Amino acid sequence: MADQHETTSLDSPEPTAQPRQIDMILQKLNEQDAFCGMNIRYSKTRIAILGGGLVHEWIECSIHCKDRTHPFVAREYMQEALWQEEGGHTHPNRILRWAAITQAARMAFNDIVPPPLHRIDQADSIENSAANAAKAAILGGPQSI
Repeated sequence: MADQHETTSLDSPEPTAQPRQIDMILQKLNEQDAFCGMNIRYSKTRIAILGGGLVHEWIECSIHCKDRTHPFVAREYMQEALWQEEGGHTHPNRILRWAAITQAARMAFNDIVPPPLHRIDQADSIENSAANAAKAAILGGPQSI
């Protein structure tokens, strides 16, 4: 029987699909001999999102590898995030952090992020970025925290 982590799709209606996917990526990162650690940075500015609340304008993940002098850095912007993803409305910073980790992991170790996981921050977000920007509606510009 296949491992449930590896067979879950981002399109799965199952509410626990994304946590299992990020768990799989983190596990595979830790299994890499060259993996030396990762840092997460958050923007100092926040933006208002549809439904209320302030969220970080961007979240950045840096993955450090033993065989590189510079880390792989992926920055994901809230206005480009996939709002239809599970938890996108209730935990937007978490979903954005997972997207940044996924993108940085893909850059550092492309083979550990299987094709079904590429949707978390790829084609659909590019096509819908204008609509998502409207949903994130910056109220009076970014707000410093």
